[in-house]
Amino acid sequence: YCSVIAEASPDAVAMVNLLVMCSSHPDTNISSLTFVFWWKLNAALKDSPGDEVRNQRLAALQGCLQQMVVVLARLAMFPEECSEWDPAQEDEFKNFRVETLYDAILDVCEMLGGAACLQTIFPQLQQHVEECKANPDKWREVEGCLFCIRAFARYVHCTESQVTPSLLALYNRLSEHYRVRQSFTIVIAKFGRWINEHGQLLTPLLDYVVQGLGIPKVGRLSAEALQDLCQHCAVHMASPLQLNGLLQIYSNMNTLDISDQERIIEGLGTVLVRVQDGQSLSQMLDAVAASPVQQATASLQQRNKGELTKQLKKIRTLIKGGVMACETSGDEAQREALAAAWAEQFNKVWPVLEQTMVAYGGEEDLMEDVCRCIKSAIQAMGSRFEQFVGPFATTAVNCFIAHPLSCILYAVTTLVGFFGRLKTMVPPLLQMLHALSQRTLTVLSGTDAFSQSPDIVTEYFELIGRGLRRFPQELWAGQLVVNAFQCGVASFYTELAHREALQSIVRFFDHVVLADANDNNAEAYQQERAMAANFLLSQGQFAHNGGQPMAHGQAMVQALLHGICTKSSVLVEPVSMVLLDLGRLLPTQTNEWIKISMQAIPEAVVFAGAQAAFLRDVGGAEHIRGMKQAVRGLHRAARPA
Repeated sequence: YCSVIAEASPDAVAMVNLLVMCSSHPDTNISSLTFVFWWKLNAALKDSPGDEVRNQRLAALQGCLQQMVVVLARLAMFPEECSEWDPAQEDEFKNFRVETLYDAILDVCEMLGGAACLQTIFPQLQQHVEECKANPDKWREVEGCLFCIRAFARYVHCTESQVTPSLLALYNRLSEHYRVRQSFTIVIAKFGRWINEHGQLLTPLLDYVVQGLGIPKVGRLSAEALQDLCQHCAVHMASPLQLNGLLQIYSNMNTLDISDQERIIEGLGTVLVRVQDGQSLSQMLDAVAASPVQQATASLQQRNKGELTKQLKKIRTLIKGGVMACETSGDEAQREALAAAWAEQFNKVWPVLEQTMVAYGGEEDLMEDVCRCIKSAIQAMGSRFEQFVGPFATTAVNCFIAHPLSCILYAVTTLVGFFGRLKTMVPPLLQMLHALSQRTLTVLSGTDAFSQSPDIVTEYFELIGRGLRRFPQELWAGQLVVNAFQCGVASFYTELAHREALQSIVRFFDHVVLADANDNNAEAYQQERAMAANFLLSQGQFAHNGGQPMAHGQAMVQALLHGICTKSSVLVEPVSMVLLDLGRLLPTQTNEWIKISMQAIPEAVVFAGAQAAFLRDVGGAEHIRGMKQAVRGLHRAARPA
C-alpha cells in the first residue's frame, strides 16, 4: 500500500504517524521491522508524477518525517548498560546501527532533505550538550544525535548556513567521552566538503581531530578524518600555517599504528601536490621522503625485514597520495609539477627498491610493496620514469626468473601500459615480455600448476593482453602470442577454478579476436585484423579426435564451450563477448567451429535438446544480449559431473 500512502491524503498521513509510533518502540528487534516501510515510502515518492506533486506530498508528510528524525536519534543511543557489555554485545549493537538503522536514517533524510533534518535534530543536540555538562551520563543522547548527523551530511549542501556553522562550532563544548569524540570526529570528516567552502573553521576543527590521534579508541578515526580533510580541503591545507602543522604531525607519528601512519602520509601526499611553487614542492617532498628512505636503507643493511616493510609502505603511500590528488583535480600543471618533483626524488628511492628486490626477491609481501611503489611511481612520474625502465627491467626479470611472483608481472603490465606506444621503448619491453613469458610457461607446465598458481595465471594473461593493446604487430611477428594462446586453451582442461584467472584468460582471447589496438589508424587496423584472422585460421598444436590438427580458432571455441559446461558462471559474459567478436571477424568459420565444438560435448553433459537450442540461439544472436542468453542457457543445461 506504499504507493497509496505516498499520495499523502489525511488518512495516509495518520497511517504514517502510526508507523512513527511503531518505529519508536524501545526494543530494536521490534522497531527495526518498520524500517523497510521508510525505504518503500521513499521509493514510492520518487515515482510521483512530477516534482510539483512530489513536493506537495512531502510537505504533507513533513511533520511525520521530522518526528521520525527524533525517533531515529533516540534509537541510535547506546543503552544505559553499555558500559557492562562484553565485546559480542557491543558488536551486535554496532551492527544494528551501521547495517540496519543507518539505512533508515538515509531514507528519511532523502525524503525530508539534509538541511531540514539538521534543523530538526540540532535543537535536541544543543539541549543534550548543555545537560551533559551537569550530568555526564547524558553523553549517550549527544552521541545518538551525532550518529544521525553524520548520515545527514551526505544531503547537506555546501551553501547551508543556518545550522552547520553552529553544529561544527560545538567542538569545544562537547563531552570528552571517547564515544562522543569518535562520533564528532566522523562528523567533521563527513562535512569535509562543506568545511572546504568555509575555510575559517578549518583550523579549530583540525586541532580537534589532531588531538584525537593520541587518545585511545579514537586514534584510528582521527587518522581517517585527517586524511579526509587533506583530500577535501587540500588547497587550505597547503597554506604555510596548515602545512607546517601537518609536517609536524608527520614528524611525530611514529607511535601510531602503521595503518594510521599510512592514512596521514597519503593525506600529506595529497596536500603537497597543491603547493603552488614547484621548487617548494620538490624541497618539501625531499624533506618528507628523506626519513623513510634513510630508515629503509638502514633496515636493508641491518636485515630488518619488519622495519623495511613499514618504510616501503610509507614511500608507496606518499606517492599514491599525490597521484590520487592529480587524478581528482585533473590539473595538468599540478601533474607536471608532481612528475618533476618525483623524478628528482626517485633517484634516491630507486636504490632502496632495487636492493630490496635483490635481497628479498622471494619474500612476496615485501615484493608486493616494491611493485606497488613502482606502479605509483610510473603514475606519478609519467614519461620521466623512462630513465628507470632499463634498471627496473633487468632487476625485475632476474628476480622473476629466480622467484616467479605475480606482483612482478603486475608491475610490468603497468610499465607496458604506459610506455608501450613509444616506438623507442617497444624493443626493451618486448625483450622483457619474452623473458617473463618463458619463465611463466615453465611454471605453468607443472602438474596442477594452473590451480596452484592462479595469481600468476591472472597477471600473465593481463600482461600479454596489455602488450596486444600497445604493440600488436611486434608481438604477432614472434611466437609470444602463439605460446600464450596455446597456454590459455590448455588451461580450460585443467582444474583451474579461480574466477579472476579465468576472466583474465578470456579477456586475452578477446584482445586476440578484436585486434583493434590501432582502430584510429585504418591501415594498421586492417593489417592487425588480417593478422588475427590468419592466426585463428592457421593450424595449431591441438588435434581432433581423429588426429587432424585444429585451427587455432577452433581450439579456442572448443575450450571456451568446454569451460561454459564445466566451470563457473563467471565465464558467461566474457565468453559471450568473445564469440560475438569472433563471429564479426570470421562469421562463416565461427558458426562451423561452434557446431564442431558442440559435437565434442557428450550428451551426458548437455543433452541433445539443449545443444540444439544453443546452436539455434547462437545463430540468431546479433547483439551481446542475445549471445549471453544463449551461452547462459548452455551453462544452465550442463551437467559437468
